[in-house]
Amino acid sequence: MLTTHFPRRSLADRQAPETEHSVAVWRGKLAPPQLAFEAVLPRLAEVLLRSAVLARLVTVCAPPGYGKTVVLQHLHQTLVRRGQQCAWVALDDRDVSVNSLLFLVQSSLAAEGLSGDAPGAPSPMDDSRHTVERVLRLLERLSKPTTLFIDNLSYCTDPLLEPLLERLVFSGPSQLRLVFSGVDRLPFDVTRARLELSAVELRAAHLAFDRESTTLFLKRAHVLHDATTVQRVQVLTEGWPAAVRLVQILMAETDNPGAVLEHFSGSDRDVADMLTRRVLAGLDVERAAFLLEIAPLREFSAELATHVTGRADATAWIADLLDRDLFVFPLDRGRQWVRMHSLLRQYLLAEGHRSLPRERRREILERAAHWHAERGDNEAALEAALEAPAPMIAARMLDRLARTVVGGQGRLTLYIRWVTQLLACGVELSLESHTWYVWSLCFTLQYERAYRTMDTLDHRLAEAAPRGQLGGLHARLGLLRVVVAINLDLMTTAREEAHRWLHDGMRRDPVGIVTVAGAAATAELALGNVDAARQYVLQALSAVTRSPSHYANAWAWTMGACVELANGDPLAADRMLTQARSIAVEALGEDAGVVATLDFVHARALLDLGRTESAQAKAMIGLSRASGQGLIETTLQGFSACVALWDGSDDHPFGPEALDAIARSYPPRALRALALLQLHRLLSLGRARDAQELVRRQLLDLKAILSSEASLHERLIVLRLQGATGNSRQVLEEVERLLRLTVASPREAVELHLLACELHLQADQKDLARRSLSLAVSTAAARRLLHPFMDRMATVGRILAASRSKDLGLTLPDEATLLTQIHERMPSESSEPLSDSADATPAALPEALTNRELQLLDLVALGLSNQQVADRLALSVPTVKWHLSNIYGKLGVKSRAAALARARALQVLRR
Repeated sequence: MLTTHFPRRSLADRQAPETEHSVAVWRGKLAPPQLAFEAVLPRLAEVLLRSAVLARLVTVCAPPGYGKTVVLQHLHQTLVRRGQQCAWVALDDRDVSVNSLLFLVQSSLAAEGLSGDAPGAPSPMDDSRHTVERVLRLLERLSKPTTLFIDNLSYCTDPLLEPLLERLVFSGPSQLRLVFSGVDRLPFDVTRARLELSAVELRAAHLAFDRESTTLFLKRAHVLHDATTVQRVQVLTEGWPAAVRLVQILMAETDNPGAVLEHFSGSDRDVADMLTRRVLAGLDVERAAFLLEIAPLREFSAELATHVTGRADATAWIADLLDRDLFVFPLDRGRQWVRMHSLLRQYLLAEGHRSLPRERRREILERAAHWHAERGDNEAALEAALEAPAPMIAARMLDRLARTVVGGQGRLTLYIRWVTQLLACGVELSLESHTWYVWSLCFTLQYERAYRTMDTLDHRLAEAAPRGQLGGLHARLGLLRVVVAINLDLMTTAREEAHRWLHDGMRRDPVGIVTVAGAAATAELALGNVDAARQYVLQALSAVTRSPSHYANAWAWTMGACVELANGDPLAADRMLTQARSIAVEALGEDAGVVATLDFVHARALLDLGRTESAQAKAMIGLSRASGQGLIETTLQGFSACVALWDGSDDHPFGPEALDAIARSYPPRALRALALLQLHRLLSLGRARDAQELVRRQLLDLKAILSSEASLHERLIVLRLQGATGNSRQVLEEVERLLRLTVASPREAVELHLLACELHLQADQKDLARRSLSLAVSTAAARRLLHPFMDRMATVGRILAASRSKDLGLTLPDEATLLTQIHERMPSESSEPLSDSADATPAALPEALTNRELQLLDLVALGLSNQQVADRLALSVPTVKWHLSNIYGKLGVKSRAAALARARALQVLRR
């Protein structure tokens, strides 16, 4: 689709003051080009655009030169005339990231009076996908129906564009309509959009000129033509609108239009370049040279063109370009700023590289940089200086822009491109710009590069001034060190940096405290220090009360839940995650990425509690968003639930293929940890040989895992494998040693006792197996930690089927409840009803009995044997007998029965 012109005012008459909006508004980024032409629409496009007026989604996809922008401008004009609210965004090659798209969308809405909120930079709590949530939240606040136009969407190459478009198109706000254009197929399910939304698609075939369109186009341009001429144009151009327009220009310049076509044939390989050369050949030498000189400028005005070229005729020449519609178009309502069509500019740039002296090109761009800087347009000045290149000018502009572009607008990818170009020129960044560079690398997930850049910056800061004189920079950099170390899985470094940052005596903002304390908790968890992790979580939760960030809130509670899960307390984790999710959904919406992270961790808690169906639903939600989202520790909690729910088949949703692909988007430790979880599951399924094959396939170093450096959880998995493959005696000795010497968390203690139970049963040591099971139940009961028993149901079921309730010595209410839950999940033929435990009334404590003696007496009253009492109180059997002897003496009796009778008479039993 192309246009023909109407009579125009002179360029001088068209000058208008710049608007008060961002310079992007009057340079074509936030408003459609101001085309005073009547569009020529091919018949197919015309039909589709009639229905597009009411459609919720319109896409226009075609190669360059098919008039996509003009189609969008025509539809925009139609909707505005009907009183509908519209917002416009046009991308170019600088807008490759979703963050840049977010900034432009927000700016466009603000320019239209639809939003006053600035997008801002990413929070330290954000992961990359939160940018999608920020775009959606912005659009959900629209107060009235709005059509959002995004022109040249193909320039955005961010991987996040696909999930953003999927969310916008299929679950976006009901008051939002969308119109997109691009060169390539847009990254969302277009077929689904046609079926569900009756989306309107315009492609190259719809925009190509047929004979009728070409005839009308030539007629409106007042070009003499007949049917033969039209047919010849069709054959030459194959209906490509850009080529038709170029032919029209050539024909308009001669009294014999038909002769223009005589020298062309269908065999010409590059019609666009050929016709462009012919058009430019019709210009005088000075005017053609002027076009080559201004081509490096993305946009230009008569004033700017005159200043940079020194040509007094620049104003008249630009007016002539506009009047002849020579592939240039105005960007603002006052038609002060002009841009070339990309086809013309690309040709001129290529020609300029061959014929325009390098010194002249640099002079023009330096002048442009100074001109923009004097008028406060630092971004345009920086772009021109980088193109020149003029490194010193560019460095000054970068210093002016760094905080605004990164900290205020969140256009991180653009800033990284600027810095990369500047560094290639050999310029050393200022400390401020260098710090914002590290920030940008961090939050575009380029952690290795950020780590190297921070090292350089550290040396510069050390040389520049003592720490106290650059406190702000040091604080910002310290936070980034923690973020980078966590994401590179450098847990010892993360712990040390976090400790230093939290205890350096400087005042910190709450979001920063949550970020660093949460990272420290993550590091301590990864290093196996659950108690230390808990302290950092408490610090993060304290800061959350002073933070306005909903992401910070969710992050702190998620880490708190991970600590409780590591400690074997799914009840506490369930409470935390339920509360955090409710707050997050209310503030951010059900589809927010952080909600998926909460659900993934919650799946582990629900599975531990025996709520398998709920756990599976949560795991599916979390898994769908888990790739590259969150941290290893939160992801591993979800993985542990998925693997425990895996039935061992290859095609299961939680099978190795699905999970391995996600694990590869994290540091290598994730894949290794996942392999160990899968190994554990295979052993639970009775597939020891498959487990051994997994070890070989994943190149797991079992000796290294059994070293003291590995976590107790990982060592237990390897010990279980060894026990299942013929080394049960040695493994049992190691387990008993760990039980004696290791300070284990409750979860680890349960796993240790269950492994001992499994090994004793293999050795036909039924009493010892029963005792180990009793200890495991006793440890897990108060926390409702059920799943470890389900994971070993074959072993647990055999013992329970051959045991009476009193044989296990489990009489406390929590123990009875957990044992009932285990029985309920056993095959019916193995179940055995449990006996009820009697209540006891506490009495006053006589002075003659110590607290330890009263505690022991209570356990004796429950029917526990000396061995069971010893296990419960972590004492040896001789010590228990010694305490009993003292109790007998104080009560004046000689047996257990008499002691209990005397104690009840004195009302000293507390149960």
